[in-house]
Amino acid sequence: TTWTQQIVKCLLTPSKPELASLTTSEFSPWFEGCSKEEIEAHMPGGPRVYKSHTPYNIVPKGRTPESQCKYIHVSRNPKDVCVSHYHHMKAFVGYEYDGPFSEFCDMWMHGKVSCGSWFDFEKSWYLQEAEPNVLHLKYEDMKMVPKECIRKIARFLKIDASEELLEQVVRESSFSAMKANPLSNAEWLTNERKPGAEPFLRKGEVGDWRNHFTEEQSKMFD
Repeated sequence: TTWTQQIVKCLLTPSKPELASLTTSEFSPWFEGCSKEEIEAHMPGGPRVYKSHTPYNIVPKGRTPESQCKYIHVSRNPKDVCVSHYHHMKAFVGYEYDGPFSEFCDMWMHGKVSCGSWFDFEKSWYLQEAEPNVLHLKYEDMKMVPKECIRKIARFLKIDASEELLEQVVRESSFSAMKANPLSNAEWLTNERKPGAEPFLRKGEVGDWRNHFTEEQSKMFD
């Protein structure tokens, strides 16, 4: 989610220079964490960009056909999602979770974690695969061919992106660049995280699940 937020911000910044000084959270707040007043006050001149972890059936749709929302849905190997979710929940004070991965993995497979069942979430979005206002991307493709995925995002959002801009967005949305950038590395969340917790942007790798899953857990997950 954070990666896609940064990509969209970088694509929009040339036409809206005021975005350059905003943090990722200021540019694209977590919708579920916003009050009605915060939603109404966010980017009144548009476009309004939010991140969300809600299934399609309950995500906001827009009040009229003319104001219909656009959605970028990014899927990822569920084993990597499980590992990322585990580190996320261990790091934030509010979750009050400090259990072992084996326990968390079982909870995750049964949807007994924040945001509920990953499987139900993904199914809700894949059922919208043919909808013109939904763009489906795979995390693994974004890692392998970032420029082409960014091009898809630009076309979807009707942003006229030159090759030069696409290359710039590839650089500015790389994991190393985002981790070094105080506007995108989420260091502003320090007070919400446990002392000594891993960075918000932890690894950003494909296949890190292999460092956490036992062979038995992997088979059970499959």
